[in-house]
Amino acid sequence: MMRAPDEDDAITRMLKIRKSKNNPGGIPWEDVASKLASLPPDKRFRMAARAEWTIKNLPAVDESEALILLLALAITESKSLTRLALMALESPNAYFKEDYAVLLDFMGENELADRALASVLNNSISNFDRPDLSATLRTLHARGAREYAATARPFVNNQDPEVRGAAMNYIYDYDTGEAGVVFLARLQNESDPEIAQFLIDGLVMWHHVDAIPQLSSMQRNKAVPSELRAAALAAIADLQSGEL
Repeated sequence: MMRAPDEDDAITRMLKIRKSKNNPGGIPWEDVASKLASLPPDKRFRMAARAEWTIKNLPAVDESEALILLLALAITESKSLTRLALMALESPNAYFKEDYAVLLDFMGENELADRALASVLNNSISNFDRPDLSATLRTLHARGAREYAATARPFVNNQDPEVRGAAMNYIYDYDTGEAGVVFLARLQNESDPEIAQFLIDGLVMWHHVDAIPQLSSMQRNKAVPSELRAAALAAIADLQSGEL
C-alpha cells in the first residue's frame, strides 16, 4: 500500500484522535470532521486527496477515515464531495453506504445515490461474493427506493444468509407481486424454517395463488416442521379464500 498523502500534517493528527476500537476515549467522528473543516482553506484540497486515497485503499485503511473526511468536505461545501461520495458508494470495500448516500442527498443528488446503489446490484449478478452486497441492499431498503426493489431479486438465492435476508426484506416491503415467482422458487429450496415462514408471508401478501401446489406439498410432508406445515395450511386457506 502506498503511503498516504500528507501523512504527517494536521489532517493526519486530527484523524488519529477520533474515537475507534483502538482509541475508545477518542473524539466522536462528527466533532473530528468539524475540526477538520475549520482548518485553513488550503487544506481542503489535501482533505479531498486524502479521502480519495483512503477509499481506493480500502480495506487496508480504516473506513472511518474516509467518512470523517467526507463529512468535513460536506461542512465546507466542497465541490469534490459528490465525486468522492459516489466513489465510496461504488467501492466494494466500503460499508457505510447509507452515510455516503446521505451526503449525496445533502448535495441535492438523491436520485444519483439510489441509481449508484442499484448499479452496484446490477453489476454484481455474476459476482455474488462481492463483500458490500448486504450493505447496499440494506441502504436501498432504508431509503425506501421502491423503484429499484426488483434489482434485489437475484440475491434471494445468494449463499450468504445476510445477503439473502437483506434482499428478501427489501423485496417484501417495496417490490410488486411479480416477485412472488422469486419467493416461490426460493421456498422450494429453503431449509431454514424462519426464512420459509417469511417467504410464505410474502406469497400470501401478494396473493400468489400459484404457490398453492407447493404449499399443499409442504403441508403433507411429515419431514417439514409442524409449525411450518400449519403455516402452509393457513396460507392455502388465505389464498383460496381470495379466489372466491
